[in-house]
Amino acid sequence: MLADLRMERGKAITRYLTDEMIAGCEYDYDEAEMAQYIRSAEEEMAAQPDMDELGYSPEELRQAIADQAKQGWMAEAFCKSRGIAIDEADAAAQADQMQLFMNVGSVSGIFGNMKKIAEISETAPERTEGEAVPAASEDIVFDRVSFAYTPEQDVLHDVSLRIPAGKATAIIGGNGAGKSTLFKLLTRLYEPKSGAIRFGGDNITDFALTGWRDRFAYVFQKDPLIGGTVRENITYGLDREVSEEELIAAAKKANCYDCIMAKPGGFDEDVGLGGSNFSGGQAQCISIARAMLRDADYLLLDEATSNLDVVSEAAVTEAMDHLMEGRTTIMIAHNFAATRNADYIIVMKDGTVEAAGTPEELQETNEYYRMFSKTL
Repeated sequence: MLADLRMERGKAITRYLTDEMIAGCEYDYDEAEMAQYIRSAEEEMAAQPDMDELGYSPEELRQAIADQAKQGWMAEAFCKSRGIAIDEADAAAQADQMQLFMNVGSVSGIFGNMKKIAEISETAPERTEGEAVPAASEDIVFDRVSFAYTPEQDVLHDVSLRIPAGKATAIIGGNGAGKSTLFKLLTRLYEPKSGAIRFGGDNITDFALTGWRDRFAYVFQKDPLIGGTVRENITYGLDREVSEEELIAAAKKANCYDCIMAKPGGFDEDVGLGGSNFSGGQAQCISIARAMLRDADYLLLDEATSNLDVVSEAAVTEAMDHLMEGRTTIMIAHNFAATRNADYIIVMKDGTVEAAGTPEELQETNEYYRMFSKTL
């Protein structure tokens, strides 16, 4: 199956390159050049230390080499046809051919991806069965939780904290403090190495995974939109039909209705690669509209206002104020302004809880929070 996945990926990339690049390329195919690419690819493959561990037959490897060589020839042919020096290919990738060159890796890159796919395919599937999640809102408690992405080093060390229901809790701390890891454990993307996360006294691993995740809405810091239309983005993840009235109401409340209607397609406008047809603030507001329609009891905000200009941040902040109404909110905050509505603050440092309390309490007792409160 893994070999089939690799072959299909190679075919898809080759078709893409052929359609998008060779169609506009005035460069004749040269058998000698192609043969040279294959020889170079074979030499690069021979230098890879883990080839035997992948378990591919010589024929499969040869086909992968030929696929990659063809891609390499196509990339160079494209550059030559456009008068681009080969050593400028990286610069071209940052321009209008960026998506194209993202698909043209080295042979070592392809085999590295193959190895990663093999590792993922051997990962145990998520356990989805379990008990129903209680309907009532409860405090979420981390009880002596430790976690490590690799065996060598813990990221969280014996973390104990409480997230009060019905309140807005801000998690602050420097880079690498463990803030995002708390979110990943909370949404059960990973399991704790030790300790437990409890909801109303129950370990969250006892709950059915889908039921647990349905209790949360998430607004991301980066790449808030996926490929497709505005409508598809706002309704993504819902298992019900959404009326036009609901869609309009959510967009207006999220401060994105006007920018959507300014596009020729309205709600059926394609958002572009990575949401490129909208500004960062507009894309974030569209993702907030998605969270509003999800209508979850618990809201996770992962630095949702970072890297925005002043005008965009104001629009996103107003939209989030509407979104937070009546919900337990947990936010990772990068500056003091993002915590202005927080009832409770958790200060993380080096994978541990340095302090926790109300803003007024921490202003009196915690040096990091006093410094943090002076940031814009």
